[in-house]
Amino acid sequence: LVGSGSVHANGGVATGLHGAGGGGRIAVLLNHVSAKFDDFQGDFTASGQSTRSAAGTIYLETYGDEPEQGELIIKGNGTTVNYDTRTDLNGYQNVSYKFSRITLINGAVIGVRPNNTLDISDVIWEMDETDKNIGLVIDGGTVLTTANYGFTNRWIRIASSGSVFSPAGTLTIGQDAELQIDQYHEMTANIIIENGGKITHTPNPAGEDEIYKVDLFLDGSLDIKPGGSVDVTGCGYRVGYGPGVSVIGNAGGSHGGLGVNGGPCYGSLTAPFTLGSGGRGAVASAGGGAVRMVVTGTLNNNGGIYANGNTSNYRNGSGGSVSLTVGKLTGNGPITANSTTSITGDSPGGGGRVAVAVTQVGEDIFDYPGTISAYGTYIKNNSSGGAGTVYLRNPGQGPEKGTLIIDNNGSEGLGTEINEFVTEKHVGHVLIKENGHLKIKANQNLTVRETWVNNASFTAEIDGAVIFDAGAGNISTLYGDTAFQVLICTNPYQTLRFEAGSTQLINPNGRLILHGNENQLLKLRSTVSGFYWNISADETAEQDIELVDVSDSDASLGVTLLGKNSVGEHYVNWFFIEVVPGMVNTWNGVENSLWGVKDNWSLGRAPVETDHLVIPAGCINYPIFDASRIVYKLDIESGAFVFLNGYDLTVTDNLLVNGTLIAGGTETLSLEGDASFAPNTFTPVRSVLRIAGSSLQTLDLNGNSFSWINVEPYLRTVVFNGGFSADNLRLISSSTDCTFVMEAGKSVFIRDLTLLGSSSQPNIFLKSSKPGSEWHLVVNGIRKITGVDVADSDAQSGLPIPATFSSDGGGNQNWIFDEVSSVWLGTSGPNFNTAANWQPAQVPDENSRVLIDNTNPMLITGNVSLLNLTVGGGNDLSNVTINGELTLGENLELLDRGSVSLNRPCIISNSLVMLPGSFMTHEPNTATDVNKLTLYIGGNVDIEIDATVDVTGKG
Repeated sequence: LVGSGSVHANGGVATGLHGAGGGGRIAVLLNHVSAKFDDFQGDFTASGQSTRSAAGTIYLETYGDEPEQGELIIKGNGTTVNYDTRTDLNGYQNVSYKFSRITLINGAVIGVRPNNTLDISDVIWEMDETDKNIGLVIDGGTVLTTANYGFTNRWIRIASSGSVFSPAGTLTIGQDAELQIDQYHEMTANIIIENGGKITHTPNPAGEDEIYKVDLFLDGSLDIKPGGSVDVTGCGYRVGYGPGVSVIGNAGGSHGGLGVNGGPCYGSLTAPFTLGSGGRGAVASAGGGAVRMVVTGTLNNNGGIYANGNTSNYRNGSGGSVSLTVGKLTGNGPITANSTTSITGDSPGGGGRVAVAVTQVGEDIFDYPGTISAYGTYIKNNSSGGAGTVYLRNPGQGPEKGTLIIDNNGSEGLGTEINEFVTEKHVGHVLIKENGHLKIKANQNLTVRETWVNNASFTAEIDGAVIFDAGAGNISTLYGDTAFQVLICTNPYQTLRFEAGSTQLINPNGRLILHGNENQLLKLRSTVSGFYWNISADETAEQDIELVDVSDSDASLGVTLLGKNSVGEHYVNWFFIEVVPGMVNTWNGVENSLWGVKDNWSLGRAPVETDHLVIPAGCINYPIFDASRIVYKLDIESGAFVFLNGYDLTVTDNLLVNGTLIAGGTETLSLEGDASFAPNTFTPVRSVLRIAGSSLQTLDLNGNSFSWINVEPYLRTVVFNGGFSADNLRLISSSTDCTFVMEAGKSVFIRDLTLLGSSSQPNIFLKSSKPGSEWHLVVNGIRKITGVDVADSDAQSGLPIPATFSSDGGGNQNWIFDEVSSVWLGTSGPNFNTAANWQPAQVPDENSRVLIDNTNPMLITGNVSLLNLTVGGGNDLSNVTINGELTLGENLELLDRGSVSLNRPCIISNSLVMLPGSFMTHEPNTATDVNKLTLYIGGNVDIEIDATVDVTGKG
């Protein structure tokens, strides 16, 4: 080949903003023994034309080359292409290549997809060593190397799990080289990271998804030389993204610790693998990335392992995650997930999360001399970011037996939250130091097995609890002074030990719960026998202390502590009493409305679960729940009330309500025995009445209204007297027999009725208290009835009640037994009018009740009349699009995962019911005003919590 002409296979050039074409392929083979490509003065190009199109390939082979082992040349266009834009060996066929030379020019990137193999064991690489865009992407394929392989001045990326890249001996990551591990990867090798080399992952793009993380299982050792690193600094959530970013205003990002003005903390205490959140503002930084590595041998760290947030003068991103499980940890390099070292402006970020476990017998993680930290950003003379978490485990310690460290390097920070977004909240030890500040949010728990050391700050919100649970035969020990909101230990087979001279406070409206059992008293001890440990409970704090053995305790700084069925020696301000099951304990409310204050009760102690409780009329204060309660018997007398205030109540024996029982929201009232409500004595709001007795229950409901009634599927009879009303009544029992006896002559009003029994033989029985005498049932919403045997039910005042696989016991009106509904299959396309799409195989009409509960979409194009339409309730989304007028003789019922696009008017003769998880909209309009949500409803509308009607952006 001679001359100076050109050979081109370039992609097409785009105009405007759209992507250009990718390069093609060129192959030139010289078959004369003396021919050389040096004789050709022209050029070969197979270029892509933008960041959205990669170069093609140029293959040159001379007579002296082994067949198909010539030179591969990829010429980039000098720009940084998008993540998935690269030059693949082959995306459609199984191929295997071994080139003698690979030349990468102008930011070229070569890709190896599944079922593709690239052997680089003997290849000569030609490239510009200053070009940082040159790289190799292993995206599910296989790259073969020599046993001991090293590379410099380029990057290799693991883009998919299942990729194969694992030198048999040693992999050396040299100067200016990166191993980018973006997805889970396994290697059996030893890795050396030289000065200037690193393991990292691709920075995550803007958005709320966690896409790229280092996740490596290494069967071998990892040696990080000075100047080498595992570094994902700033590779987490971008600015303005992440669970820990504020939705408005300038803010630092939160993660393990709180950022100033940031969002909540999140992630795992013991096995972190979440990205750090970005800061928010015009000048801000990204959060740290995430590293999880299992190294079966030794990790020798003389460089550094970093998952820090990016540095910025303002609004720092939070630290990311480092999670290491190694046989042995040596060296002295830092392991950090800090927000950043320091800034001069406002809104610093919170620290991230680090967890390190060593597994080789005889190793001790606390002997490691390097820094292991998750500090928040420090600002001089201002609020700093909160400390993140460090969790350390030694050999033999399981996931819940390590040490949780809250350390902010001496800087006063916002704190480290335990909230509903934080997971794995069971730890072995807690150490709070160097101005760390551990915070437990309302209604959250932290469980500690062995030691609690508070050398800095701890606070908790209402019902924020620390639970000590060391396990049988073990000891939990508390060091330092701590003000607890809720302190709990209910493991009788352990010892709870307190540092001699220390003081534990139980805050106002807090709780102290200490329980042994009849066979083993819970031991409360001092760390030094004969020397007092101090405890001070506020007068408004609830005491629930039973079956304990107290020694060396001084409670004189607070109210008297009352130990029920307990013993003690060498104590101050403790009082011990005997409690017998069934004792009557009457509320007087002389102090306040707190249930757990002993002076509010006639027995001078808070209730226990075996008391018969009486709430009489004429009290100054009445109980307002501040925690969920379990009681034995409860009598609320006429003129008295109990306010649940968002907390659950379980009555294990008998409930008598002649006064008022008031729900505040979505509480659960569980009845395990009989109950009697006088008329108009229950305020339901959105609460659940749970009928949970395992034997005969008699419920005198006397016309009261309830929101949800859930009946547990136990073998027994439930007698309902006096009639009642409920938004929902539900019993699901596939095999156990359950009988409802309804008082003759009384009426039961139910909006949505779900009784799902056996499809082989009825096992749910609805009967009258006087066989042959009617009881009245009015249902106007959802009716899902299977496997019932009904007798004497007059349902004429409501909608017809279809019941499948059910029996007519006689005396029933407006029940339809064994009606066949039209069930959508959608196996022959989306067309409503295709008979093969239905079971039975006929198109529904105005007399049909229609159920759509699978994932096959339905399209209605013309006007349709149906009796009833139910969408959703299956395991996946059910989607219906209606482009004609829809007329329903009864209801439109949207269940969980039911979605309807109503683009034309819909007439609903009775009610629209939307249960949680349902969705209604219309399709977007274009240039014509066509699609609108127009409903004519003859009955009621009920849109439950988490049901949505949304036409945002559909104009």
